[in-house]
Amino acid sequence: MKLIDLLLSAPMWLIWTCLGCSLVSGMSLRYLSHARGFSRRNALGVEQFTSYGNMLGARFVDSLVGVVGALLLAGSLALMMLAAYRILIGA
Repeated sequence: MKLIDLLLSAPMWLIWTCLGCSLVSGMSLRYLSHARGFSRRNALGVEQFTSYGNMLGARFVDSLVGVVGALLLAGSLALMMLAAYRILIGA
């Protein structure tokens, strides 16, 4: 069975549930990634780290969390398009 056949035959409640979960998770991860960067800034707007290694680790984690959040948002967009397609064709 192909993936598109599986997605087209999935129940709508499952599609909407996955859409909602991925949308909320993606938005939360993007928010947390930006909030962590903002909380590290001092009064002059400069990020402060105790060491170079901490800076590299924090930026890597923030980037990774941001990418995962963006992928979840892209997945929710794909699920939204699938739901709209299923509603329009009446499947």
